[in-house]
Amino acid sequence: MKASLKNRHFLTLLDYTPDEIEALIDLENGRLQSARFRGDFFSMQDPDELADALRGCRMDYTSILSALQEADVSAHIHGLRKEQLAALLADV
Repeated sequence: MKASLKNRHFLTLLDYTPDEIEALIDLENGRLQSARFRGDFFSMQDPDELADALRGCRMDYTSILSALQEADVSAHIHGLRKEQLAALLADV
């Protein structure tokens, strides 16, 4: 299936479809042990660095946001903000 980029700005998580971002996570006792972000998105930095920042983090919104404090999420997944990624992962 072809994806059209016409009139797409990738400014929010709502612009991405489930086919464009996939978060594969491994949890143990409610804490993230490993993660991998894959998909059809633009990235200026390796998304695996986000996984490194989240390792050992509890999977609730506040803990995730705190773990991402120093991360430039948008450089790893273009247009995505810390708050959006935290909300996405906290829903898992």
